[in-house]
Amino acid sequence: MKLFTMKAFKIFFVLTAVLALISGCSKKDYYTDGGLSSGQYNGTVLQYLESRPELFTTLVQVVKYAGMEQAVNAEDITLFAPADSSIRSLLQFVNERLPMAGKNQITKIQDIKPTIWRKYLNRYIFKGSKGLKDYPQLDIENLSAFAGQMYTSYDGTPMNVGVIYNDANGVKYAGYRQLTISLVNSATPRDYTTWYSATIASVNIKPTNGYVHAIRYGFHFFGFNRFEFMDDLIYNN
Repeated sequence: MKLFTMKAFKIFFVLTAVLALISGCSKKDYYTDGGLSSGQYNGTVLQYLESRPELFTTLVQVVKYAGMEQAVNAEDITLFAPADSSIRSLLQFVNERLPMAGKNQITKIQDIKPTIWRKYLNRYIFKGSKGLKDYPQLDIENLSAFAGQMYTSYDGTPMNVGVIYNDANGVKYAGYRQLTISLVNSATPRDYTTWYSATIASVNIKPTNGYVHAIRYGFHFFGFNRFEFMDDLIYNN
């Protein structure tokens, strides 16, 4: 009886795995770093951000305070959305250093001029709708062949966006695809090690006025270059 139970369990496990594979192949999945995200959203980009307060409450405040509400709520755009944790990481970084420059620490969004917030927020916003399939391949070890593509952000900042094709089972470029956005160093545009990059956790979230690609949080500082942001707080705030 015990032997039969173990054998039955193995058969059940195999059948379950096969059914899961078939079911997975029949769905229209969205690439993430370990999960799926719902594609369609019945609302604007701004409304989508507001619907995810656990991720984007502070980002929504920045959008409104920086005067970008109209663009995010009504225009046709693509937003690479940084989570609130990236803003917290940035503020923690600058607050540890501002007193050494004779400046007060930042305690609220309004302690920073709207023009500064807009400068860095605009690096995440692009006119027009683009999903994962609309971006070219990026291979950081072979930029001469696969360099992604340079795009101009909403307010004119040059940014590189590309899709990294990972390897799978020893087959080059056969693995999952990962969307990446980078602030390129204008002095060394072909040197990837000088770029400020962010990888995307969830792609192709589709509100009514564009696309949202959610940036993987944990290793990203809002604005890409936290040292530049700090300099703006010291000299321009």
